[in-house]
Amino acid sequence: EQLSEVKIGVVLVDLVRTEQAPHALETLCELIKTILTCVHVDHPPEVGQHAESAVAACVEEFEGNIPNAVLDELLMPVGSGPVTYVIDPKSKENPPAQIQQTNPSYLVAAKVLRKTEDKISSPIANLLNG
Repeated sequence: EQLSEVKIGVVLVDLVRTEQAPHALETLCELIKTILTCVHVDHPPEVGQHAESAVAACVEEFEGNIPNAVLDELLMPVGSGPVTYVIDPKSKENPPAQIQQTNPSYLVAAKVLRKTEDKISSPIANLLNG
């Protein structure tokens, strides 16, 4: 499973860099977004680790010239923060009460940023500084 996710991401990165496929960047961003948002707190830790490896492999493959769209997908969950609110399944109130829960997308994105810090810090600084 993990190997196929990493390889498809790396293939998409290669297509983006060589500009051989017109929608490769859009597809890569969708892949990253899907991987980050599909991690759930009820999943075993290995799922988060596989997601982290797949996204980090894509970032590392860019060799420093990371498109802003990819950075946006990575920074979006970080901007949401480490905590999210979800509807309490046990709530009998109307509207249902919300409970605080760890944001797994944040955790995976933050780990990817830490793991790829040497390759991603300059592109993020350029993005933030205009």
